[in-house]
Amino acid sequence: MVIYSIGLGIPFILSVVLMEKMKGIFDCIKKNYEKIKKVSGMILILMGIYVIFF
Repeated sequence: MVIYSIGLGIPFILSVVLMEKMKGIFDCIKKNYEKIKKVSGMILILMGIYVIFF
């Protein structure tokens, strides 16, 4: 049971440790959110067209 608990807890501990390092990435995403949203939407539309016709 101890090994299971350690294995379950490690990802959460790592995510807390890495949150500060990823703060810069999150700021970049917030700054470019509209562009990211438009590009993601276009990719979804193109993939939908691809699935329908090919």
